[in-house]
Amino acid sequence: MNISAKIALLSLFLLSSCSKAPTTPVIEPVKEELEIETPAVIESTELTADFEATVGGLDRQGEGPWNKRMLLATSTDGLNFTRTNLVFADQANTPSMVVDKNGWIYLYYSGETVGEKINAAGVAISKDNGKTWLHKYVNIIDGNQVKTGTDPDVEILEDGTFRIYFISRDFKSPTPKIYYAEGTDGYNFTYGGVSFEENGDAIDSSTFLIGDLWHQFTLVGNTMSHYHATSEDGKTFTLYKKEDFTFNNESYVMANEIQTDDGVRFYAFNLRDKNFISFFSTDGYTWKVEDGSRLSFDKNSQLESKYIKDPAVAKLADGSYIMAYVTVIPE
Repeated sequence: MNISAKIALLSLFLLSSCSKAPTTPVIEPVKEELEIETPAVIESTELTADFEATVGGLDRQGEGPWNKRMLLATSTDGLNFTRTNLVFADQANTPSMVVDKNGWIYLYYSGETVGEKINAAGVAISKDNGKTWLHKYVNIIDGNQVKTGTDPDVEILEDGTFRIYFISRDFKSPTPKIYYAEGTDGYNFTYGGVSFEENGDAIDSSTFLIGDLWHQFTLVGNTMSHYHATSEDGKTFTLYKKEDFTFNNESYVMANEIQTDDGVRFYAFNLRDKNFISFFSTDGYTWKVEDGSRLSFDKNSQLESKYIKDPAVAKLADGSYIMAYVTVIPE
């Protein structure tokens, strides 16, 4: 999610429309300089990489994925996270993460440079709890055309189907809409239709099922507010109300959520406070701030600058947690 590529996303959409070589870049430690080592290869006869993770940003003014970096952190409880100090990818933004029944991690993201594509979505797949990753394009199949989307928001259904919510310039809408598509392999999706639209400014969704009802939160254009929409089938959503999430008189952006045994934990960020906190709900309607900070900006880090944002968290097969988050590439 975004307050500078997330909150400024509506203007990016209107200007430019929302904006492996079978080897896998190993997530690598960076010390004084960013150095990418020889990529590790996922041993698989079923998957081949479409591209390698991007290294380095673009010299361009303004906010966008071109100057962003995605980093990783880990936790034993989903509340207290520790940096890995490993660079996942540059020019990567707005992550969403899920784990399938086999324990494979699927880390989705928007990117300025995604392999040979520009302003597109990719997914990195890991079979070993995040030690190695294989990057593939996210393809939205609409009839005989293959399209792309940005700001991916992905859920895995009970039958193993992957459902992706996204925004896209490829559908020629003059204003942003949340679309959805479904697939079985995690990277090829068949277009389903419009999932949600409201006043032409609903962007960057986060969607989840609680009980028998689906909930979707989107940013309201260039504001700190959210549209809260609901759905019985998880495909077409209707506005419930407009909501703000605050803590200590500061507004927070709801980024991504995870299911727990007794409810839903929503990770949120604030660019001014430069930290992540979490809200918890048992019904999707009433949210309570949980104590403490999940992660805070490290001003002494050589890997981060300005702020941190867009936390996405998944629970791994071994019971631990992994977080992907975004910062600005240091100059």
